[in-house]
Amino acid sequence: MVKADFLSLSAEEKKTIESYDRIADKWNDVNPAHWRDEFWYIFTERLKGKLILDVGCGTGRDAKMLTEDGFRCVGVDLSFAMLAKGKEILGAEIAKGRAFLMRSNILAIPLRSKMFDGFVCFTTLMHLPRFKTLPALKEIRRVLKHGAIGYISIPYGTMSGMYNGRSEKFGNDRPVLVNSWLPPDFDDLLRQVSFGFIAYERVGDILHYIVRRN
Repeated sequence: MVKADFLSLSAEEKKTIESYDRIADKWNDVNPAHWRDEFWYIFTERLKGKLILDVGCGTGRDAKMLTEDGFRCVGVDLSFAMLAKGKEILGAEIAKGRAFLMRSNILAIPLRSKMFDGFVCFTTLMHLPRFKTLPALKEIRRVLKHGAIGYISIPYGTMSGMYNGRSEKFGNDRPVLVNSWLPPDFDDLLRQVSFGFIAYERVGDILHYIVRRN
């Protein structure tokens, strides 16, 4: 059971959600889907089943790619506008039962335990206050089957606070909470939730992990 204080949204988290609500219509134009790189294939080739959780799914750009690769995907997010855009983009996949998007706090996912064969979590955990990161990872682990595979990306560094990135694309009114991590600290969190390491790399200012739920 997640404590109520973890579920309460801070002012910074609420502001972050509002920022995403404002730019939902522009998001996919500026942020194309995750590329099918070597890490993508390391992830997909190790999956033993077809049901994937997209943590912080936004407009469903990555969920769409997963469905194109033959997977079924459930996406969770807290931005109403991003989810609305995602349901528009994934309309055909949703109608066929290959995708489902829902509004949910990732610290209390309203789905049964040991449900998913894998998950993706692309630059989502950075929007949590640091003290919520471990509880979020524990909740993700709860809904995973034993042996499930995950693909996590998170910013590298020591930044902690509100950040107005890509102002040239979205204007100066899109501040979001960003907490970046150094590998030793984030690695320790992954070990605490019994995620085994399959692959790791740093590309620029982003850390990429492929993990297995032990």
